[in-house]
Amino acid sequence: MMRSRSTEKAAVVGGEPRISLLPPEVAQARKGKALRRALLGVVMVALLAVGGGVAWATVDATSAEQALLREQARTEELLAEQGKYVEVRVIADRVRTTEAARMVGASTEIDWTEYLGELNATLPAGSSITELTVDSATPLEAYAQATAPLQPQRVATITATAQVPDLADVPKWLDALRDLPGFADATPNTVSTTGTGGGYTVELTLHVDSRAYANRFSTEDSE
Repeated sequence: MMRSRSTEKAAVVGGEPRISLLPPEVAQARKGKALRRALLGVVMVALLAVGGGVAWATVDATSAEQALLREQARTEELLAEQGKYVEVRVIADRVRTTEAARMVGASTEIDWTEYLGELNATLPAGSSITELTVDSATPLEAYAQATAPLQPQRVATITATAQVPDLADVPKWLDALRDLPGFADATPNTVSTTGTGGGYTVELTLHVDSRAYANRFSTEDSE
């Protein structure tokens, strides 16, 4: 037959006999006092932690504010220093603007003195140019191109009238024109006899492309 465990505590043999004659309220008061001490300790620790956090945040904020003040003072110094060179910057901007305008203005420039000298050098011996007309592009307006197919691009047109001693000199002149810088094409419009002393009058149209540009103020030259 199984026995159930007794809920009663076993007697302690040989222990020191103790007895509390105080009422239970006194024991509870002592426990409450100990609990209050513990709670007070926890509160003090919490207050110290909060106070430390506030102090650290205050120090950090003060340090950040001081750093900001230093940077602001440095910025003011730099601005004051830059103010000394305002006039220099204005002049530099004007120079750059002038250089850019010069590059645009000269972008379609052809040294016609040199070019027409080279054109004259292509004439056969005993020949001379009697009339000359030049039409060229400008920086503000694109040059009109031919409407016929297979015509080369051009930036200038030279119409020349020349006196040549012999009819065979005409094809020789056309061949020599191919060595001109920027040569696009050349077409003899009319060939006629002078009627006095022999010789022939040739009216010719010469088209020139962008290779004839002087490029005096190109980016590569300025560098």
